[in-house]
Amino acid sequence: MINYKYYFTIGPIVYTVSNIGLNIFNIDWDNINIPIIIFYFFIQTICTISISEILLTYLLIPFMIKPKNTIETHTRIHDDSVMINYNLKAYSQKDIDLCFKNMYDAYVNNIFNNTVAVLISVTEDERLKKYEEFVLYNYRSEIIKLLSKKGEEFLQNSKTDIWWKKRTITSRDLYNFCHEKANNFILIYRDTNVLKKCGQYQDLICLSEGYNEPYTYNDHSIYGTNMRVPNKMFSFLDNNDYNVIYNKNYKYTLVLDCDTIVEKDFINDILFYAERNPNYDIFQPKIQLTNIYTIYQYLQKILLDHSNLSYTAITYYLKHSAFFGKGLINNKKYIDKCIGHPDKLIEYVPVNALSHDTFEAMCMSVLFIPEISLYEDAPKNYISWNFRELRWDMGELIVFSHLLPCLFKKRFKLRRQNFNLSFTKTYFALSAFRILIMWPILLIFIITNQFIPFYNYYLSYFYIIATTIIIPNIIKFYYYKKNTILYIFISILQVLPEPLIGTTRLFISIYKLLTDNITWFPSTSLDNNKLNIIVSSFYYLGLYSIASIILLAFYYDVNILLSLLLSSISILPLYNIITNIKSPNCNNRIGLRKIKIIN
Repeated sequence: MINYKYYFTIGPIVYTVSNIGLNIFNIDWDNINIPIIIFYFFIQTICTISISEILLTYLLIPFMIKPKNTIETHTRIHDDSVMINYNLKAYSQKDIDLCFKNMYDAYVNNIFNNTVAVLISVTEDERLKKYEEFVLYNYRSEIIKLLSKKGEEFLQNSKTDIWWKKRTITSRDLYNFCHEKANNFILIYRDTNVLKKCGQYQDLICLSEGYNEPYTYNDHSIYGTNMRVPNKMFSFLDNNDYNVIYNKNYKYTLVLDCDTIVEKDFINDILFYAERNPNYDIFQPKIQLTNIYTIYQYLQKILLDHSNLSYTAITYYLKHSAFFGKGLINNKKYIDKCIGHPDKLIEYVPVNALSHDTFEAMCMSVLFIPEISLYEDAPKNYISWNFRELRWDMGELIVFSHLLPCLFKKRFKLRRQNFNLSFTKTYFALSAFRILIMWPILLIFIITNQFIPFYNYYLSYFYIIATTIIIPNIIKFYYYKKNTILYIFISILQVLPEPLIGTTRLFISIYKLLTDNITWFPSTSLDNNKLNIIVSSFYYLGLYSIASIILLAFYYDVNILLSLLLSSISILPLYNIITNIKSPNCNNRIGLRKIKIIN
């Protein structure tokens, strides 16, 4: 394969020059306006370079991936110690129930690895904190009951479970074994909000490495009012919880969100890849969607299933991946590269970071593992998805502000490090930002097209459609045939409103960033909207819809692309209502066909 630096520099140039060349012969130069035509080619160049990445990524698939229906099974229990870390800020008992249920399942489904399960809570409501303690002790009792039952079955019939065979356990020490495992199911409270979720597992890793006093983000000259409150770290329910973690030098931390589902033997599988790839620091499984209740969630699942294929190709080609905030972290390497030690602080993640995982992937080597998956819930409707995107947009703007601080002067310093990245890490660090700024550019491009005298108005559009939709989907169909036609339809439906809706999110994000009006809500609170779906659809999307209908009435005959853009926006309230209906594939966990990297 061609060197990636040439591939992603020469490739976009060739793609863009080809498109510009088509337009040079397609424009009626006798009727042009010089300033407009200059501006048009400037916008077209930026727009075409941006979307060239789609074709270039899909062209990698035949060279990087081949279909495979199964993956290797690993019967050996891996002994490396792992902290299963869930993180929670509860706004209701439902949030607590969800998180504890997922942590319980993750723990008992991987209990014969060397694991402890640690839920770090930053819940503020005292009533909810009491409920968290109540649920904790209930699950500890459930763990004892489950293991006692399984242990008795094993002692009576040693062929019942391969994992119990690995234990040299007798009826005499079964009681102690069950209680030890139950006491390794832990709830602790964090007393500071520095770095939010990222800070929670940073402090957990430091405690495991023997640092029982917080030493990070204490410098007022750098962090100002965002610095850590001195000596605030964790509060424990009892000394045993502290002793299970402190100075135990766990090798890995499996970082998870409250809605993340971990399958049986997942830890054994991911440790298999970690042992085979010691040069990597973070191991990122594929993310899949589960608990499909609405049509919108089902559509999102199809989109993610298909995007995993191209993402696998690009991560193998560049030998790196983004970190999605859910994955396996090597603790010592994380301290050495991201946190630092008291005598040599690094504090790589800026204190105001929202997309902390982007910064972590900048300073650490991340391996994407498509053969194994973590599962999470999808937004229930388009409005929830749009709010989630708004939160992520703010995070990506903060990333950009730190990567190019010269554009923001000293306003957004709040960091110890200056970031000098390789091509590969820059590519992934700015991948979401490239999409973010593409929407206003595309909107300007669509509008500018109305002022250009083409012989054939749709020639340039056909070039873009052929290279970003038709060719990629021909390639994809060979490797992943499931729901391909539906995927094309959904992706077009999802993308059509984005030049306007995405541009609006961008300006809202910039405004919130400049005014320091940044509020971060968990996904579960966004889905639990108190407004009913019909009212909320018109409340949040009605203004867009009305404005688009008015513009469509006046400009419907300008060109098909503008008409499609306005039509897609005008039906957004109806789209949100319809796709919020219960899905016929309700609550199905639909697995991807496994894919294998070509070595």
